[in-house]
Amino acid sequence: MLFRSRMHPPIDDPVHGQPHEAVWPAGVPHALALPDESLWCPLERNAQEAPTAPALHFMGRRWTWAELHAEALALAGGLHRLGVGAGDRVLLFMQNCPQYVLACHALWRLGAVALPVNPMNKADELGHYVQDSGARVALASADIAPELQRASAALPADARLQHLVWLDLADALPPAQRT
Repeated sequence: MLFRSRMHPPIDDPVHGQPHEAVWPAGVPHALALPDESLWCPLERNAQEAPTAPALHFMGRRWTWAELHAEALALAGGLHRLGVGAGDRVLLFMQNCPQYVLACHALWRLGAVALPVNPMNKADELGHYVQDSGARVALASADIAPELQRASAALPADARLQHLVWLDLADALPPAQRT
């Protein structure tokens, strides 16, 4: 059973008997079998099976699976030293960038929960993310981290972030492009 609702009876198949069944693409399965593993596992597996294969390209810089794995492990170690562990909620306040990919994998390695926050939010919009989630650690792009810092400072002392890790987008650029 996929879901239970008061308005709709339980269904075992998300397509059959539904209005979109007539336009469902041929050859596309009606359900997916998901592996019973952490999202960390595919990165670790790729780093072992294809360590030198390209994993990520950004603004002319390339990471192999082994490099991505090593950087995610290093970040996970740093977060662990800050007290992040399984089940902890950690805010991610940054644009789509390599650091976002690394942060997600580092958190998944620790069994923590990544809470993405829209990087367009301002301090008066961010406080509830910190307070409602119970996050005590956040990772933020250096250019927008002050917004999250102001939001946290405005909260009651027991609801504030304990650690705000600033990540510089320039660190993801090829060395020749860094300023």
